[in-house]
Amino acid sequence: MVRKIKNIIINIIEFIEDLVYNRVSIFCTIWFNFHYLPFQQAIHLPIYLHRPQFYNIAHRRSSVFTLKGYVKIESSEVRRGMIRLGFIKGTSHPDNGFMWANLGTVIFKGRCEIAQGCSIRNNAQLVIGNGVRVNSNTKIVCYHYINLGDEVRISWDCFLMDTNFHCLKELQSGKKKKPFAPIKIGPRCWIAQRCVILNGVSLSENTIVSTGSILTKRDSFEPYSIVCGSPVQAVSVGKYYRDFDDDIYPKERYIEND
Repeated sequence: MVRKIKNIIINIIEFIEDLVYNRVSIFCTIWFNFHYLPFQQAIHLPIYLHRPQFYNIAHRRSSVFTLKGYVKIESSEVRRGMIRLGFIKGTSHPDNGFMWANLGTVIFKGRCEIAQGCSIRNNAQLVIGNGVRVNSNTKIVCYHYINLGDEVRISWDCFLMDTNFHCLKELQSGKKKKPFAPIKIGPRCWIAQRCVILNGVSLSENTIVSTGSILTKRDSFEPYSIVCGSPVQAVSVGKYYRDFDDDIYPKERYIEND
């Protein structure tokens, strides 16, 4: 009984902190959950919105009342705030809220954190795995199919887009070239800051993409690879990976002793 009361008090404190300090947009959060989710899920408020901006691509309007498309949570556990969109995650960027423009289907497989300044523009199917974390100012543009595997980490200022928007024609035949292809990011991949991932890219599990890399449709790599550059190439295969539960180097080791 004491433990139950303690948990209730903790939940109340966390809820107040979310409203006061973590700037959850309570009206938009409630509307978003009950608009998209079945009642049995929505009642738990599993999706928190932090300073959201909505954009209806078809009508070129911005309003919470013009939400389109679909959102699904495919998880055995549905709890309050398990998905956070637009919260302040890092100090690299100012608090610019979160942009949502959806005409397709967004599927969350579990817990997810997407930080301030990020945007999702989806006209097709975007699948976000359990434990995915996306840092500030990253943009996701999905017009065909994008799948982010479980525990994927994406740093700030990254850009994922599965379409070229405009198709090219062959000079001789006039045949149109397909402007889109799926993006598939395997489980536990780490994409460092300022990376660009374009249509057709497929990354196997535990791949590390180094800062500033540009990946195009020709690029696919084996598990446990470190890739970098433009054009991108594998600089290490089968040697290293990032353990997200144990990746802090002792602080004193950074200090050089004279």
